[in-house]
Amino acid sequence: RFNKRLEENGSKAKVFEGYGLTETVTVMSVNTFENNCLGSVGKPINNVKVKILDDDHNVLNCFEKGEIAISGPTLMNGYLEGESNFIEIDKERYVLSGDIGYLDECLNRQNRHKLNVRRYKKNANVHQDKDYELPWQ
Repeated sequence: RFNKRLEENGSKAKVFEGYGLTETVTVMSVNTFENNCLGSVGKPINNVKVKILDDDHNVLNCFEKGEIAISGPTLMNGYLEGESNFIEIDKERYVLSGDIGYLDECLNRQNRHKLNVRRYKKNANVHQDKDYELPWQ
């Protein structure tokens, strides 16, 4: 509705859904003008990796729902009290989001999917069928 109201008032701006955590310091996936999928939080931005894990931290296949784990250069170092929701997968550090989601398409050369997040306190959708760069990258 908000985008419709913007358009009715002559604006070309649009609001797109994205996804991020305090632990990732910034947005980690986002829809764009060129690649926008309703119900998805978009594709991970460059240098961000997303894996979907089962309760034992095994990596799940596309379309299987599980906990979203995120890796990238902007992950925070840790928590003041020493608590940790960080794990290592294939020698890379990932943060466990606590949200449930799934990747909607199989991996391509760039390892970028569309992520679907449906927050049931563990739920999201990341779109990775086509590579793209954000305008500021």
